[in-house]
Amino acid sequence: MKKKVSALIFNVFLICLSAGFIRSEDFSYRMETFPYNQSFDSGTLYVVVSFDGCKELDKWQDIISFSKTNDIKFTFFISAVYFIPQADKTIYFNPVNPIQEGVSNIGFGGTDQSVSQRKAYVLEAEALGSEIGSHLCGHFDAKTWDKEDWRIEFDEFAEICSFLTVPVKSVRFPYLAMNKYVYPVMGLHGFTSIVSVDEDEFDKYNRVTINNEGENYSFLEFPMGSVQEGKSRVLMMDYNFFVHDKNNGVNPQDIEQKTIDTYLKEAASAFAHNRPLLISHHFSVNDFDNAYWNAMKKSLLTLKEKYPVKFITVSELTRKCQSK
Repeated sequence: MKKKVSALIFNVFLICLSAGFIRSEDFSYRMETFPYNQSFDSGTLYVVVSFDGCKELDKWQDIISFSKTNDIKFTFFISAVYFIPQADKTIYFNPVNPIQEGVSNIGFGGTDQSVSQRKAYVLEAEALGSEIGSHLCGHFDAKTWDKEDWRIEFDEFAEICSFLTVPVKSVRFPYLAMNKYVYPVMGLHGFTSIVSVDEDEFDKYNRVTINNEGENYSFLEFPMGSVQEGKSRVLMMDYNFFVHDKNNGVNPQDIEQKTIDTYLKEAASAFAHNRPLLISHHFSVNDFDNAYWNAMKKSLLTLKEKYPVKFITVSELTRKCQSK
């Protein structure tokens, strides 16, 4: 692994801080909104299944086997710290406090052997046609970050994950926390899409265009789906389902089928309204005997039987929306 260049980045941080560049409005941006049905024709259900973090090796083995057997592509938003062995954790440092080394909200990658196996699974997933996206590094709440904070975190991700064979184009932010200062950094790093938007209306997507230092960049923002659970609106993500089900005393024996029913209902709505179905999971949510994980896999197999379906990656979704 490359040696960290923390001193250089820290010096850049101090220079920018002293010069007052941290919150400078040196870029412009505009946002437009488009309905999905302008890009998606009737008769096909498009499904985007993504995962956050992606540490657990048993889940990697399971989902790659599932992908091979069923010809289903996924998007994996990986956390870079999971590709740093515990013994080398000081390679990573907090973007808002560069002298704080070896600290993340989600730990690190474990043994050298675990990290090597995780890298092998990632490269195998790429070879199978799945996409590797970014969940950044230390899983911090970045809603108050400035441009230099974002730049450091994206730089660290790029360095730690330099073993990837395909450029990373998509990002989901930890806690879905972001702000406008990330856009110039995304542009410089070649990113094109974001899957972190929590909105009531998810039959539309946003296009953000910025001009930064004379360069134009464009990104598509795809909203996360949500469902109504009683009086609550719940983000369509396994962890959010888990929190809701636990807090509302749902019978654990009912959770797997309840989740399947939710996914199939949302698939029917997506198919009827010519919009993609976005399903989001974590490797780490194994509660209720992996009920949400098992429900996800069973739902995807049911969709293959019930609809003319295409399982696409976030980058493929981006290209499809850009083509219209």
